[in-house]
Amino acid sequence: MENTVDGTLNGLPLYEGECPFSISVYPTAKFRSNFITLTPLVVTLAVALIFVFTVFMFIMYDRFVERRQKIVLRKAVQTSAIVSSMFPKSVQDRLLEANEKARTQVSTGANSQMNSFFNGAERNNYDQHDPIADLFPNCTVLFADIAGFTAWSSSRDPAQVFVLLQAVYQAFDAIANRRKVFKVETIGDSCK
Repeated sequence: MENTVDGTLNGLPLYEGECPFSISVYPTAKFRSNFITLTPLVVTLAVALIFVFTVFMFIMYDRFVERRQKIVLRKAVQTSAIVSSMFPKSVQDRLLEANEKARTQVSTGANSQMNSFFNGAERNNYDQHDPIADLFPNCTVLFADIAGFTAWSSSRDPAQVFVLLQAVYQAFDAIANRRKVFKVETIGDSCK
């Protein structure tokens, strides 16, 4: 039999049914200073902050992209409105088709363009398109002038001039729509 630290042989016999016991282990100050640190908490907070920052950046990026898309859409609508007011539908379609074709050729043909340039072949010039012109054997050209408009408009309020011009344009637009003709508008003023 061996002596234990308390001097008894094999320690005191403990009977679980008769003597309940509990064991508590407390770290020493040296153990606590070596192994219990705030490093896990700091790392967890750093990862959480990085995650929150990343989510915030994705949300901001999404907002900026959405805002940019709205601006691009608004400009596309304005461009389409300008083109549709200046050109007939067939010319609009050909202009937009030529623009799309040039954009596609530039984006997909960059390598082939570079290879043809280095091989001495003629390079494609995407800035020059075939002219969009149609022959109309039966057409009418109207040149109209409002006699005395310069003198009249110089003595009037700009709002009055605008109302007159708006009424004239609306009348011509209504006639053009009724007759299903295309109206090319030019405004000029010449002092003689």
